[in-house]
Amino acid sequence: MEFDNVIVRQVECLPMAVKGVTIPDCDGYYNIYINAKYSIDMQNRILKHELRHVENFDFDNFDDIRIVENRADAG
Repeated sequence: MEFDNVIVRQVECLPMAVKGVTIPDCDGYYNIYINAKYSIDMQNRILKHELRHVENFDFDNFDDIRIVENRADAG
């Protein structure tokens, strides 16, 4: 899948408990913030996880968060 509407940033300011987060904006872009404190290998896994949220349209449904996260983890 191609992601023309995704912006990815590595940031230092996230707490260690937050590996990554995706925030959709009003212009139709998905802003993915990856915690730069993790290894490159882990950052790549985090990115794949966050991209699966975009693929799964997780921002447009009201599924239970446990279902949403399990679906993104299963990839």
